[in-house]
Amino acid sequence: STQLVILKTDTRYHDKPSLFAWPSHIVPLGRHVELQCDSPSDYYTFKLYKELCHPIPHIQGRPFQKKFVVGPVTSEHAGTYRCYGFNDHYPTKISANSDPLKIIISGIFKKPFLLALPTPLVDLGEKVTLESDIKYFKKELVRHMICLALLVEDL
Repeated sequence: STQLVILKTDTRYHDKPSLFAWPSHIVPLGRHVELQCDSPSDYYTFKLYKELCHPIPHIQGRPFQKKFVVGPVTSEHAGTYRCYGFNDHYPTKISANSDPLKIIISGIFKKPFLLALPTPLVDLGEKVTLESDIKYFKKELVRHMICLALLVEDL
């Protein structure tokens, strides 16, 4: 079940914190990334959440002080994140949400190969067989093969 929390906040405080990833928003599978939420205002604590996806329990809504280390990352960590700040002494003083930060996990898919048989160089009119181990991009491969066939036909 999804929990919805509605807070009435003091509208005078709308400073938007900045959210960024260190060392990069592109994170290799199995590595760690440090998410940093910062604000020039007097927000002492921040909360981080992932948009539009299944929440990650150890991240979603957990208070932290400016820096939060995530990892080792899996494909579940990919997505768009935001943070907001608040002050423990003034519960209704909540910042606006940060701009979105998209975390991309690299290394999830192995590098595909494309092989031309019997050789990559063929004379006009000869048959060529293309082989690949691409499972995830079959549609794209077919599109490229059609383009290649049309180019050869135009020669």
